[in-house]
Amino acid sequence: MESATHPAAAPHKPRTIDVPLEELPPIDEHYIDVEAPAEATFAALFPTLESALGSKFAHSYCERIGAIETEAHGDLHHPGGTLPGFTVTRAIAPVMLAMAGEHKYAKYAVVFRIDLLPGQRSRVRLETRAQFAAGKGKLYKAAVLGTRGHILVVNRMLRSIKPSALPGKPEYSAYAYLLKFTRVYIYATRRIGNWDWYLVGPGKWIDQRYIGKITPGPQQNSGRWLSFDLYEQVLVAHEGDRVVFATLGSSGLEVWPTRLGTFAVTAKSILDPMSSASGRPDAYNIPMVPYVMYFDEARGLHGTFWHNNFGYPASRGCINLSIADAKWLYSFVDVGTPVIVWRSR
Repeated sequence: MESATHPAAAPHKPRTIDVPLEELPPIDEHYIDVEAPAEATFAALFPTLESALGSKFAHSYCERIGAIETEAHGDLHHPGGTLPGFTVTRAIAPVMLAMAGEHKYAKYAVVFRIDLLPGQRSRVRLETRAQFAAGKGKLYKAAVLGTRGHILVVNRMLRSIKPSALPGKPEYSAYAYLLKFTRVYIYATRRIGNWDWYLVGPGKWIDQRYIGKITPGPQQNSGRWLSFDLYEQVLVAHEGDRVVFATLGSSGLEVWPTRLGTFAVTAKSILDPMSSASGRPDAYNIPMVPYVMYFDEARGLHGTFWHNNFGYPASRGCINLSIADAKWLYSFVDVGTPVIVWRSR
């Protein structure tokens, strides 16, 4: 797709640090236990890393500190794939993923190792290594390690949500974290105050605000139709009264809302430019947006490569989806397919 979209662009050549991983001094190691087998845990690392490291803030920060890699390129499942600040150097599914990087203050690496645990569980260990430059590198080391800022970043990469033992109670420390985008089943619901709590396993309760619940749309149509729940941030594809597909998406931010209502797909485009607010500080211009399905004037469903925050509002009014999900939906809908935007709460 990259070559088709940018035929004149030279291929990206990721550069890695010139120090063997084992020669970088170890900094620390953290771990979490996950209620999933090693294969599923390894697969969940990639969207977690993309969410933690693939933001515009990470890109601009890496540019400021002179990081070798400032963009996301290639496939993170294989050596050479990059995120801002990092290049994959080793990928051994489902047991190890190593990423290294370099900027003007340090050479560094993070190593994920996945251990098998009894009962279809696994342990994710994250080891941090770094070699700091002389001079300002020492100040950078003091700023990062002295303030424990690196631990906040590590915890963000590792943690999503830990269940509670009882509804309405704090997280139970003995339980393993559930990584972001983990699929769970809801076995029971209990109302505590203003919020529902969902039972997702034996004695494991999660506040509804941390889960995107799949709820069929409010209107039954014959044939194919889509619904998007603005509260849950979940898109559902229907055939008649049957749910055939569901995924997390991102609707418009409060200042650029996605409108409630019943619409229909008015146009489709595999690649389409999108821009707005020219000359203003909030202007944007994206020349190649993939798998666009317009349904409300300039608002559409489309693939998104500039963020991975699905499940939370993030757009200028469109419904953002992962590129893989948008591709599937693009083949599912036709011009005229109904789109219902509603709110379950």
